[in-house]
Amino acid sequence: MFKSLSIGTKLILFTAISIVLGLAIMIAFISFQVSSNMGYQAEESVKLASKRYVNYMEGSLNEPIMLSRAVGMSITDSIKDDGFIDMNILTNLVKDTLDGSMHTTYAFLYLNDPSVISGGDKEKFMCKDGVFSMVLNDTTPGVTGGIKIIRLDNAYQKISVLETIQQQANANNPKVAFGKVTKLNFGNGEFIGINFAMPLFNKTGKYIGAIGFSLEFSEIAKVLLDPSLDFHKGDQRILLSNDAEFVIHENPKALLQKLDEYNHAPTAKTIAEAVRSNKDLLLDNFLTSTGFESYASVVSFSTINNSSHWSILVTTPKASVLAPLYKLQFAIIIVAIVFLFIILAIIYICVRKLVTVRIGTTLHSLENFFLFLNHKRNDVKTIEVHNNDELGQMGKIINENILATKQGLEQDNQAVKESVSTVQTVERGD
Repeated sequence: MFKSLSIGTKLILFTAISIVLGLAIMIAFISFQVSSNMGYQAEESVKLASKRYVNYMEGSLNEPIMLSRAVGMSITDSIKDDGFIDMNILTNLVKDTLDGSMHTTYAFLYLNDPSVISGGDKEKFMCKDGVFSMVLNDTTPGVTGGIKIIRLDNAYQKISVLETIQQQANANNPKVAFGKVTKLNFGNGEFIGINFAMPLFNKTGKYIGAIGFSLEFSEIAKVLLDPSLDFHKGDQRILLSNDAEFVIHENPKALLQKLDEYNHAPTAKTIAEAVRSNKDLLLDNFLTSTGFESYASVVSFSTINNSSHWSILVTTPKASVLAPLYKLQFAIIIVAIVFLFIILAIIYICVRKLVTVRIGTTLHSLENFFLFLNHKRNDVKTIEVHNNDELGQMGKIINENILATKQGLEQDNQAVKESVSTVQTVERGD
């Protein structure tokens, strides 16, 4: 079939194939370069974003640690100096400290030896088992006022960090103790948070209780999960504990679940191992629990004095990152198709005018010439030549041969006529 096509059609076909291949290679090269650059930019973006959120989280987590230590040292110093502390001074100290904090929402004071408190209405916070238990709640974090004070019964059982602080209490080297990220409830509803506590000592250095602060992660989540922080559709910002548990996540059902148990993808296990090892990690093939292949950055950090370890995980879907590339590819393909049709139309007109028509004319003239040679036509016309290119020169050569052959044949015919006339004359005896 291909062999039977005209020369013009073959030229146009080969040209079209060449242009299509060239455009395909160009589109592939541009796509590869743009994709590589966009991928690199996305990796840098998630890495920088995760580091930026780490700065925010460090401040949020360090605040209750510093508050616990500062208030605890102040109370202990006052008791050691005077043997006791005034109830009003104690309440105002804890209240003002909590009210001045940006992220901490609860403070608790637990004393198994209430005798160190003098004056005031301490009986209001005395429990049946003889311990002093006071909880303060800042209902308007970051805004002055809004502090509510209540008594919390069975505080030792409800606040697990109290057992931890009692076991590790050391008057010579007092340290802030950490609870676990868990669901907490101080009587105003359940929330996910973590407790920090500082041991308190009497004048003789005996452990008498603890002062602590609670961090409510839902308040921090409002900032971390703010949609205005999204660079691309589907971005995720996640806070993980050192055991790879979700502390802040856009899906409430995921909270307190381990990353590699919630997401069974192999890359999730890789990230979980990095979190537990307190290492940084950058991946370009992380598969989210919703099935989106994403760029992911893990940045691990520690609180004051390396006291606790956390990680920020930031992900952004590849489809969202590369969406502009897909639009660019579509635009290039449309332009390429239009360009292809324009070029083919121009080539078709040129080939038809400069090659196909002229070759057809030459072919027709040759056919007439051969008919003339075979005495099937009485006359033959030369080719009209308007150009001096290869086809024009070929036409001139053919014309020269046609004229020479025609002249030769005419001379032969004339000679034959003369011979016939001579024979006829001889036959008549003239």
